[in-house]
Parts: sequence; C-alpha cells; structure tokens
Amino acid sequence: MQSGIRTFRDDDAMDRGKLLEPELKKAIRESAISVIVFSRDYASSKWCLDEVLTIIQEKERVSSKHEVVPVFYNVEPSDVRNQTGSFEEAFSGYDDMIEAETDPQKKVEWLEKVKAWRVSLRKAGSLTGMVLTAKGHEAKFIGKIVNVIKKKLNYKLLYVEDKLVGIENNVAEIESWLQDPSPNAVILCIHGMGGIGKTTISKCIYNSNSHEYDGSCFLADIQETSNQHNGLLRLQSQLLSTLLRSNKEEVIWNIDEGIVKVTNAFCNKKVLLVLDDISTRQQLTALLGPQQFHYGSKVIITTRHKWLLTSFDVNPKVHPVKELDPYDAYKLFSLYAFHRDHPIERYIVQSNLVVRHCGGHPLALKVLGSSLNGKTIDVWEDAIRKLEVVPNPEIQKLLKLSYDTLEDTNDKDLFLHIACFFVGENKEFIVKLLAECELYPILGIQNLMDRCLLYIENGRVMMHNLIKQMGREVVHKESPKDPGKRSRLWNHQDSFNVLKENGVVGQLKILNLSYSMELIKTPDFDGLPRLESLLLEGCLSLIQVCESIVNLEKLVLLDISGCRSLKNIPCLPRSLVSLNMHGCSNLGGLGQVQCMDSCSLSSLLVDLDVSQCNLYDKSFPEDWSNLFSLKCLDISYHHITSLPGCVKRLPSLKVLRAKKCSHLQKVLDVPKSVTELSVSENMSLEIVQPTPNPLAFLFADECQKLCAVEGCFKLESIQNVDRKIIRYLGLESNSENGFDKQNTYTEEDSVKVLYEFGIFSTYVLGKTLPCFKHKEIGSDISFRVPSHPPNGSRISGLNIMV
Repeated sequence: MQSGIRTFRDDDAMDRGKLLEPELKKAIRESAISVIVFSRDYASSKWCLDEVLTIIQEKERVSSKHEVVPVFYNVEPSDVRNQTGSFEEAFSGYDDMIEAETDPQKKVEWLEKVKAWRVSLRKAGSLTGMVLTAKGHEAKFIGKIVNVIKKKLNYKLLYVEDKLVGIENNVAEIESWLQDPSPNAVILCIHGMGGIGKTTISKCIYNSNSHEYDGSCFLADIQETSNQHNGLLRLQSQLLSTLLRSNKEEVIWNIDEGIVKVTNAFCNKKVLLVLDDISTRQQLTALLGPQQFHYGSKVIITTRHKWLLTSFDVNPKVHPVKELDPYDAYKLFSLYAFHRDHPIERYIVQSNLVVRHCGGHPLALKVLGSSLNGKTIDVWEDAIRKLEVVPNPEIQKLLKLSYDTLEDTNDKDLFLHIACFFVGENKEFIVKLLAECELYPILGIQNLMDRCLLYIENGRVMMHNLIKQMGREVVHKESPKDPGKRSRLWNHQDSFNVLKENGVVGQLKILNLSYSMELIKTPDFDGLPRLESLLLEGCLSLIQVCESIVNLEKLVLLDISGCRSLKNIPCLPRSLVSLNMHGCSNLGGLGQVQCMDSCSLSSLLVDLDVSQCNLYDKSFPEDWSNLFSLKCLDISYHHITSLPGCVKRLPSLKVLRAKKCSHLQKVLDVPKSVTELSVSENMSLEIVQPTPNPLAFLFADECQKLCAVEGCFKLESIQNVDRKIIRYLGLESNSENGFDKQNTYTEEDSVKVLYEFGIFSTYVLGKTLPCFKHKEIGSDISFRVPSHPPNGSRISGLNIMV
C-alpha cells in the first residue's frame, strides 16, 4: 500500500469454509500480478491449493498477460515443485483421505482435484521466484518483492504523456550514468532552455529506476514553489516525508533544522532524488545540505542555470538537452496537430512553416500543434501570420522565466539589446560596442549563456528564434500601442512612423534603419538625445546623413556599411567608439576623403572599418596619431600600393586587416602593437615586414608573389642561393646525375628554395636528383645514424626527398 500499488488479499472478508469465491476468481483475472507466498503449511490448506490452481489456469489462458511471482518463505522451491518435505506430508494426508472415501463419484473427484493441485504446484515451483531463508531479513525481503512487482508492472509514479519523441538517446545516456558506482558519479545536471524537455526526461528516468533504491523522491517545480510563503520549508518537509515513507507530514520549523534532517535521511539509505527546476544556491543548500550521501545514491537536477554547477564539491556530470532534429520535430508536431506521426496532405505547407518557427522546441511544438488541431486551412494561415508578430502566451510565459531571474539590470539590458539588434553578430563586435555602454558584455554574455538565453556559434552570438521573439515582446509590452514610448525600435516601419510623427523619442537608445531601401536622407537626430547606436547598414539609396548627428553626445556605434550611394559624411560625434563604413564605395576617390581626417574621427574610436570604399594611397590622411584608442582597423579591398603612413603611426592598434588590395606590393613598418595581421589574397604582395614583436596570428594565404615575411620565411630563386646550400640540398651540378659540370640552372627553370624555421626546402619538377641511400615506399622510413661519420667529417644536416 505504501508503494501506491492497489492490492487484493485473499483474506479480505473471505469465509475460508466455502469454495473459492467468485469474487476472488474475478480479482485474480483482473489483476496484473499474483504473488503466491509458499510456506511450510501452505499445502495443508485446500483453499490455498485451489487458489494456486486458479492462478496458474489464469496465467495459461491464451489471451492472458497475467504475471506470477512465487515467494518461497522458509521453504525450498524443489519441495513445492516435487511435493517433498512438508508438502509431501500434506499430500500424504490427501491420499489417505481419498483412500478412506467410500463414495465412488467423490473419490474420482478428489483424485482429479489432487492431481490438478500437484500439476499447478509443479508449474508454480518451476517459475523464477524469490527465496527467503530462516536467516533472511524480512523487511528488506519485502522491499525486494515490491521492487520486482514494480518492475514487472512497469510501475509509473509520475504521469508522463505518451506522445514522447526524440528523448531515447537522452534517457539512455542518463540510464548508463546511473550504473556508474564511482563516488564522483553522484550528481547529474540536466541543463537546457525552458520547455526543452528536461522535466519529461527526468520523469522517465525516475519512473523506470526509483524501485531500485531504498528511498526516492521527485520534487517538481522547485523554483515556483520556493517563491511561495514558506516554500522551501514545504519542499524540505515533502522530501523527508517521501524518503521516510511517513503517512504524515514531517514538521520542520526552520531551514537549518530541515537541512540537518535531510542530511540524516541521505546518510542512512540509498536514495534516488530528482530536483526539478533548481535556480538558486539557496535551494540547493536547503534540499541537499552538505551533500553527504549513502553509497549508491544518485541525485538528478534539472535547471536552466549552468552557473549552479560551481555549487558542488565534486563536479557533477552535465547533460545538455538540445532542440529536436527536424524529423522528430515534424513527428511531434503532427502527433498533437493530427493525432498521427505525419500531417494531412493538404496541411503539409502550413505544418512546415509552424515547425520551422518552433525551431525544434518541444513545448512550442506541442502547444501550437494542440491549438491548431481540427482547425481549417484559413485559420492555420492566419495563426501563422500572427505568430510572426505576436508570440503564443503560454510559450512566452515559460521562456520569460529565464529573463525574469536575471538579477542584474545590465544583463537584462544586454539581453534585450541582443534580441532586438545583434543576433548573428560577431561576439567581439558586440563586446566592443556595448562595453562603452557600461553593460559589461563579457560577463553579461556568459551570464546569458548560463541561463540558456543565447549561445556562441563560430564566434557569433546566436539565440533561439523563440527566445529572440520573447525578448522583443518584452520591449513591445513597454508600450503596446505607442512605439515611441519603447526603449528600442527594430522594425523599420515603426522607426519611420515614430521619427515622422513624434520627432522626439527621448528614451530611445538604439535605432535600426538597416536595409531601408527607399531611405534617401536620415531624419533629424535632435529628438534622440540618448541614442547610443545608429544602424543604417544596406541603405542603398541613402545619399545624406543629417548634420544633427554631431549632437548625439551618447552615440557610440555608427554602422553605414553598404550605403553605396553616400558621397560624404558630416562631422561625427566625438563619442563614437565603433564606425563601420564598409562598402561605401562612393566615398573614395583619388583625393583625400574628408570624413577620414584625424579632425573628423573620434579619438575614442576602438573599431574602424573603411574596407571597400574605393580608396587610393592619397585618400588616406597623413596622420592618425590622435586615434590612440584604435584597436581594430580594416582597410581591405582598396587600390593602395603600400601601407598608408597614418596606419604606421597608430599607437594601440592590435588587429590590422588589408586583404584583397590588388596593387599592394609591400607591407612595411607595421605598428609594434599589432598582434594579428591579415594580408590574404593580395596578388601583387611580395614582402611583409611585421612588427618586431612576434605576431600571434598572420594570415597571408593566396598571395602568389609573396616571397618573404621577415622572421618567418624567405623564398629565393635558386640562382641567388649560396652554392653551399645547393650542395647540401643535393642539387649541385654533377655529370653522373645527368647535369653538366657548369651551372645548369637558368631563369626558365623557376626552381626556388624556401627557408622556413631553419629548414631549407625546394621542389624540382622533372629533374633527376642524386641517389638517396635510404629509400622506402609508404608513410615512414627508418635508418641508423652513424655515431662516427667516415673521413672525420661531421653531420651538418639531413636531406629528405618526398
């Protein structure tokens, strides 16, 4: 009864003097399992023998799935099977009774009955059962019986929906971890975004494994419960009552008392504990105490907060739960939308759109699938259009919990900035930009990653589509009816309407007008005193930026990349930290570009991109030494022949990019501070003279004419190589090897010698090289190095031909 299994006992209101009651036969037929407890006196009861006969008959019925668990209590299974020992004594009495019977008909009936008893005992005694000897511990033995029954019943303590898709691998991996007996494999953390399936997976694990432990407890919705009055005390009480199998609630007066009691419960028995939706260290401390567990115990935690992993004495195993793959996502959605594993044919297109919108998120697939079930095509299409603008409230509420738990307002601002404007942007770019807004983005991005609100992929900050939509909805709800009162505007039409109608949007920090194809002139910026970021990327028709931009004293980012119609830029605010002019091809020309003059650029600039602006050598100013904060400069895709003088005198430059400059021949006098230099795909480049300090990164691929990078390598025509080196390489002219005694190498041979990292090498096409002594076919070669070279010579090198 304590295990929650509904039972029917044969002594419940039964009169033993009667034949086997019809209600008991009915109970046996309706039960999934019969437990037969064989004792020494079992066979002396005709009632018991009739019962085991009925049970075996039910088990052998063609359509029956009835299970039988024989328990041998201080009796050997062979005694039951062969009717020996005390069973032999009982059956001897039945034989004597038959012998004494005078009524022929009754005698035949008893003979058949006893024969049927013997057959049923033989079959029951042959089944795999459980044996308790006189020295056995009865309480533990009963616990084992309960576990066997649970296993046979596939007994589920927790409800789990039957429409499970794509969790098999997750469950299998955790099941494998449960078998690890090492002391370092006590705690496992299931980590992932809200609604991704963490709780469902942990329920499946709990249902299939709880019977293997002396005690088990599943604490659900810990975050929600702990926020209620005395929530942690109630959770501690539930934990203790469940582990101790108490019928009454354990009384706990304060958290510290609860920690002591919880710790004592853990120390005394092997337990399986699942803590669902943990979000704070306080919750962990209250429910796990000092983390002292009995041998074999296992603790599974589900959380959105990866930073909690630092709260454990021994690093727990982390099991991240990812989104469903497209196949499983399609199947799960179909199960809820159509009650089958694939869509109805006329709904295929609409189903694809919804599944793509959900991005493999299980809860979203379930919620939207259920809401669209039974609806007509036109309702589906209208719902899909609405989803792109208004998120589903149930999904929004669940995902927003991760945002709500952010305690730092800087982290909340950072999340909303990224959700509205910077998803897919380079992490370094976001860090440089938002650091100037005092948002501490390096720490903040890590905090957001720890809460599954974003992730980094190939150096770019990425966010699940539903998470991004949740963040934008937070901003939208700041003022649902009036966009001008929102803190961020990312929709082009909203931005235009606000600027046109209101003029003044005092609280706006980021304005995104990117890819506004019909924008010719920017609006007046005087009504945007708090603007920090202005995004005009890809405005192909833009020819004028309003001069009022200089008054934006808080502006740190200006992105006009791809504005190819823009011919000049007005004076810019001195607060700028990042300026991106990539692809402004009409800015350049043979003369100097005014907007790039040192007087026009902010001394606070950290990141400057002037690539692909159609610039020549004279387009650059003479001096940029006032840009003492500049760390990253991109001057790629230009007509320059050498590194501009203004670049050479940048005092703090770390990253310099000068790629695809078709006329660039030499890169000399690179600033000493540079640690990363990229000069790839420069077809005319011959010499690179990097900084005196070693470069951390040098990218110079696809530069066909490049023959020297000082400090790294030098490539020389063989005519200019010392004769001694040629001899060492085995390339000295020798008539025996098919060469003339005079120098046979000419310009037409195009043979070059490479010196790199102290090694000379060359490539000779179609020449017969001197005979090598050691030869092998394959990937390796071995030989003995002479300890005393002949003729008193010394070894000065090693020639290898491949």
